[in-house]
Amino acid sequence: MNLENHIIIINGADKTYQVESIRLDGYKYAIKFQNTDKIYSYSRDNILWLSNPTSIDFENCHVFANGKKEKNIKAIHLFANNAVRYYAITYGSDFVKHYSGNEVDIHRSCLTGKATNVFDYLQQCAAINTLGINEEDESSEGILSSVYSKISFVDEETAAAVYMSPGRGLRRYSNDTALFPFGCNASQMRAVNIALTNQISVIQGPPGTGKTQTILNIIANLLKDKKSVLVVSNNNSATENVLEKLYKNGLDFLVASLGKKENKEAFIANQPPLNSDLPTWHKTSIETNRAHREVKDSVEKVEEIFTMQERLAVCRQELAEIEIEMSHYKKEQPDKFSNKEVKTSSSKILKILGRIKSFSIKYQHDSKDFVQRFKRLWSKFSLELRLRLSFDIKGELTPDSMPRIISLLDWLFYIRRVHELKSEIENLETQLRRFNWQVQN
Repeated sequence: MNLENHIIIINGADKTYQVESIRLDGYKYAIKFQNTDKIYSYSRDNILWLSNPTSIDFENCHVFANGKKEKNIKAIHLFANNAVRYYAITYGSDFVKHYSGNEVDIHRSCLTGKATNVFDYLQQCAAINTLGINEEDESSEGILSSVYSKISFVDEETAAAVYMSPGRGLRRYSNDTALFPFGCNASQMRAVNIALTNQISVIQGPPGTGKTQTILNIIANLLKDKKSVLVVSNNNSATENVLEKLYKNGLDFLVASLGKKENKEAFIANQPPLNSDLPTWHKTSIETNRAHREVKDSVEKVEEIFTMQERLAVCRQELAEIEIEMSHYKKEQPDKFSNKEVKTSSSKILKILGRIKSFSIKYQHDSKDFVQRFKRLWSKFSLELRLRLSFDIKGELTPDSMPRIISLLDWLFYIRRVHELKSEIENLETQLRRFNWQVQN
């Protein structure tokens, strides 16, 4: 049996290596195995026979099988049948090995076409950097240039590939409910969620705003998803700060301090002990699912609390500003307006104010055109009716009356908006107190 062109799965197991021949005999398969003359009959439901594979172009690719980078590959064939995928990889010695679809990862390099020119340009820029160059040795090479000279592959899934080929665009990722084992505030929660769903993220802020805390939460979520994390900085203190926080939380055994040769040797020579509580971390699927639900519920509650806290801060700020405006307005207005509230919302009061101001500008002069005069009269009538019904403001809308009506509506807006803000603040404070009581009890 040609292993490059056929894959035979019997009862879920790859038996291609043992099969000498196979044929369909009615509703069953007749299979002859090697080293025997006996023909075995199998139900079609128990056999998956894949043939006519597609040849895969693996030039400029790195091929991984079960997480290990494969070398000396001669050919790759893909067998696909609906959702079922298998690979046949032929090595230089003509040895063929089969893999299920989830065992093989093929990573392509972006260094083709115009991207190669971009990389060459960056490499030439790196050669200008004098760091590490021995001025007495004209043939010496700088550190950055030396690093570039060793690069022959840039995975097209990496962020670097976006810079090489901007046309491919940034990737976005779906993400389950994020964890925040190191605590967070509203802005840190947003930063973590953005970082986990975007290929490139920039998180910035002055000292003391929780950037390290945010990094730790990002690391925790990536570890939860069984990913590796590389923490890099232009100074050692930043990475040491992250390591210190992980150490305090019993997670230092997950960290390898790399960089210069001495760091690598020290890591190999001084392996940190495993966390003594590690056995208790293992959970059954039922416990894991229950924990996921509890975390999701908790995060949703925290997000709701943060939203209310932010809205509360906005309302308090707006209330303070409006009360200041209101006091100045009251001093500047010669008319003494009543503090009686109206039921009309502040947003509708603003709309009516806008209509009156627009009316005063648009119809400053009577038009001889019948249609324009009719529109003016209708607009005037509808505004007067609205003022009477909503605010009990009677009388005709005239150039002389409009300034006072506008001033009155401004005042009513302030009164109504203050009432709305105070009601919303009271409601938010009540909800937050209830949440706080639930947490404490």
